[in-house]
Amino acid sequence: MLARSMADFAVEQMMLRDEGAVVQGDRGMVPNPRKAIMTMHGNNIISFRRTLAMHAGAKGKIDDIAKRTVMAHEIQGQSPFPDELISRA
Repeated sequence: MLARSMADFAVEQMMLRDEGAVVQGDRGMVPNPRKAIMTMHGNNIISFRRTLAMHAGAKGKIDDIAKRTVMAHEIQGQSPFPDELISRA
């Protein structure tokens, strides 16, 4: 869900840049409604990050963490999907 929110945020951000912060409405110029959508996605991202945050002791020993990180990067490197949100480093 975090990755989806981040992807949606990026799409909305590009659209907002194209449309501008102010758009023509029924009563003249009004703030772009995408700003509220971006705020919602931003708040979701922050909430997901806080929920997923765990200190190192809860995750396991440092050696185990390093092993799992290496394994995760190998799995992500084998993914057939080109996803910019997945860290390749």
